[in-house]
Amino acid sequence: MALINCKVVEESLIAQTPGESGIAAYELFIEPDDGYSLAAADFTDNTYETFSSYVQGIIDFGSEGKLLLTDTTIPYTTDNKVKITINLHPNYSITEDTTITVDIDGEAVIDPSIPVSVFVLDEVSNEIYGDSSITLENGVTLDDSILTTPYHLLGWTKHIFTYTGTIGTETKLATIILKATNPNMASSINYLQPAPGGTIYPRPWIRTLPVGFNVVHTPVPDIGSSDEAVDTLIGVKPIEKYFELWYTPQADMDNASPSNGMYIHAIVETTEPANRSLSITNITTNLSGLSNGSFNVIPYSGITVSNPPVVKVHGEPGAKFKVEFKESKVVENVSTGRSTITGGNSYFDGIIPNMPTGTIVIPRSGVYSFSMPLVDSFTTTGWKEFEMKITAGVGTTIKSSAVKTGGTSINIGENGSVVTNKFYQYPKVNIAFVSGALPAGWGYTTGYEGTTQLLLDFGGSSSRYGVVSKPPSSNPRLPNTTRVYNFEVRVTDIGTFSLNTDNTKAIIGATSNSFSRSLFVATEKNNRDSVSFSNLKAHIGQGLSDSDNNFATITGTIRCNKFGLGNQVYTIDLSEIFNFA
Repeated sequence: MALINCKVVEESLIAQTPGESGIAAYELFIEPDDGYSLAAADFTDNTYETFSSYVQGIIDFGSEGKLLLTDTTIPYTTDNKVKITINLHPNYSITEDTTITVDIDGEAVIDPSIPVSVFVLDEVSNEIYGDSSITLENGVTLDDSILTTPYHLLGWTKHIFTYTGTIGTETKLATIILKATNPNMASSINYLQPAPGGTIYPRPWIRTLPVGFNVVHTPVPDIGSSDEAVDTLIGVKPIEKYFELWYTPQADMDNASPSNGMYIHAIVETTEPANRSLSITNITTNLSGLSNGSFNVIPYSGITVSNPPVVKVHGEPGAKFKVEFKESKVVENVSTGRSTITGGNSYFDGIIPNMPTGTIVIPRSGVYSFSMPLVDSFTTTGWKEFEMKITAGVGTTIKSSAVKTGGTSINIGENGSVVTNKFYQYPKVNIAFVSGALPAGWGYTTGYEGTTQLLLDFGGSSSRYGVVSKPPSSNPRLPNTTRVYNFEVRVTDIGTFSLNTDNTKAIIGATSNSFSRSLFVATEKNNRDSVSFSNLKAHIGQGLSDSDNNFATITGTIRCNKFGLGNQVYTIDLSEIFNFA
């Protein structure tokens, strides 16, 4: 469908340092033609479907597999644009001018916007120990007033939100945070709770939600991740409550009149502080100091008696905990991520022995140290996952700083805290390139065979191997030729070769054509390796300076930026580049 009634404002052209990774995200903007308006919801990213392996290892599509499309203001307003955010893989770099093309489809429409006004009432904002903060979305204005009538709403705050919207289109208006202020938490704690009244129990924060309104929040009795809570004598209570206000204009009402509104039923109450608990503040290892290890990666060679990494549990002296280490998952196939074993074969329910047992008490130094248990080497395909579970003891809490990347927690910061941090183990990995089987009659010319000119691997021998998710430079035994490799492959047959113009593109001022890196097809689609190609050329003749049509030549440069989760093989089919008659 391409772009209809709209256009990309301009190309994103940013100078980069050759060979330097960590390139910042690029941003493109789609703006409507005159008389039209647009919204991100009306556009679709098809970049990966269109370009496939060409963008693999270059663009980081995230967990959704799509580029991020967002509105710069409110959808369909005159000043709204659709922002396209293009994140690149952290290890991707360029050595020459490079063009990255994306494929976005969508359509701008004739401006359907109308003025909209709605209100929210709350009792907390104007209390002695109450307050609120409101963060408006782009294009929304706010008018606050304190009610003096009717009597039952005396002192309530009325927040009026005004914006330009579209019938049937939901728009986020604001983030509202109600707060209980606490000048002296050592003696008393002010907290928020739903106001008395109504027929629903437990009493909710919002009793009735009028048509068109949507308020995203964590209902009673839970504490949301965006809420702030403290431990009190009567349990954990919120002192800040987070609400997201959304509204959808309705076709059968006057949306411009500020008579359409809703209530947040919250009040401020007071209680005493809880008895103080001791805390565990951090959990660290020195796995990164081992060969081929990192902060949460166990070396493929395993953990042996001669190289046990040390785990350190940091916290206040006297804090108590229990620890458990478990082999939780074995994955045999990188592409599917299919788990064949839940829990290791060698241990009951995957539990690995030789860990500290019973309740452990952090000493006066504030750090309890112990060695990780022995772990077998891993030399097959796929990967293993491990879990280290720390359970807080009586009178002890674990802070969120102890939760590492990929880890999970239960009751964090409270009595009964549990933190489970994940560890991984990968085998030695390799990236290889091969030329597919040649059509009947074709043959390689001596010295330019696909089996010798295309590097068979970027590692893979007993002393040369890749480290998962790391560049070749992470293993000093890998020579420079495994980072950047130039190739030239020649084929011949009795007859006439010609360039396949469907898969190649003419180069201005040259007798050669270029071809896309997408013709190097990856065997493992979700391997997360990063390989870049440059100067890819196809030519009729023995080398780029010859024109004998009994021969055909491809040349180019391959750079290994990062190894993947497992072995990877890229295959190129020369019959897709050349025709023969």
